[in-house]
Amino acid sequence: MEASSRSRVMEASSSSGSRVMEESSGL
Repeated sequence: MEASSRSRVMEASSSSGSRVMEESSGL
């Protein structure tokens, strides 16, 4: 499950930027 989440964050990060990384940390 974590691997899937990381893959999604990476794709979103490319579009949103580092903002997704911060949100992912909060989750």
